[in-house]
Amino acid sequence: MAERAPIDITVHIGHVKSASTFLQKNLAANAGDRAGYTYLGYNTFADLIDLMVHHVSGGKAWGHSGRLPAKLQLDIPLNANFDRPVFASNESLCGIYSTVHRHVAQSSMTAPVMRAFQKRICEAVQAAFPTARILLVARAPAGWLVSVYRDMVRMGLSLSLDDFLARDIDVLAQVVEVVPLRETYAAAFGADHVITLPFEQLRSDRDAFTGVVEGILGRTLAWDHTPIHQGFDDGTVEALRRLNVMVDRMAPPAESWEHPGLVLKQQVAAFLEQSVGGGVFIAPSADNAAYLAKEFAALKKPLVPSPAAVRALADRCRATAALPAFAPYRAQYAQ
Repeated sequence: MAERAPIDITVHIGHVKSASTFLQKNLAANAGDRAGYTYLGYNTFADLIDLMVHHVSGGKAWGHSGRLPAKLQLDIPLNANFDRPVFASNESLCGIYSTVHRHVAQSSMTAPVMRAFQKRICEAVQAAFPTARILLVARAPAGWLVSVYRDMVRMGLSLSLDDFLARDIDVLAQVVEVVPLRETYAAAFGADHVITLPFEQLRSDRDAFTGVVEGILGRTLAWDHTPIHQGFDDGTVEALRRLNVMVDRMAPPAESWEHPGLVLKQQVAAFLEQSVGGGVFIAPSADNAAYLAKEFAALKKPLVPSPAAVRALADRCRATAALPAFAPYRAQYAQ
């Protein structure tokens, strides 16, 4: 029997809050027989990531013992076509906890645990796709911090921005330093198989950014640049955070998707998002966005990370900023 040719696959590993949803939305929309490539979405790696979280951190929740099974299983659709180029994406592959852990079990995610988590994930990706090409997108620290905080509030965080940074600055600095992660994958797949792009390029030269992806796939794609995940104004973010404070006081957080407090917080956030951006039952409405901004105007204060927090992350971004593709944006990484 003839040996199967290596799979031509690109695995996008993140980073979080760095155009991941933009890539996933567009790569999924274009994929298929006409485009000539296969897309493997977020759920392909979801179980693997949850399992790794518990293995590395020693957790016992979710029915996992903390031990890895003999063979790690990926959730690959039965009809997936591997005889053509494949693009797979899950931003949590960069070493971030899955949603529920980000604001419940964050305390167990120390810098050494994160590096161990990243290494084990890399080993698992290599075992599944030994000839893979790796795509990693990085983002300058000031904008990234605010975007992460907004997302954390949407997921249920009840801390203020200052308190959040005071609690998690060490982990956030570890997250934003992508060069060690890049080197981990370069050691496994080869430096020429690891592509690192600046998020800022998508805003300043989007054709160049999307052109890299098209070059990887060898195809021209139809890109939808409609803004995704439009955030609430700062007053609405603060109102949502205060709701989270109230819910946490009445029902302290726990590691469970079914926890009533977590369910309530995420349902409220999802409803507000749909009221502004549209959803299954709600049409997008600028009027709703204006109403929320007016209703919570008294709570509004600029979400600006402290200079010390930005400096702490900028110090960890020096090696990233030195990468050739980041030359036009180095000042943003040094702020």
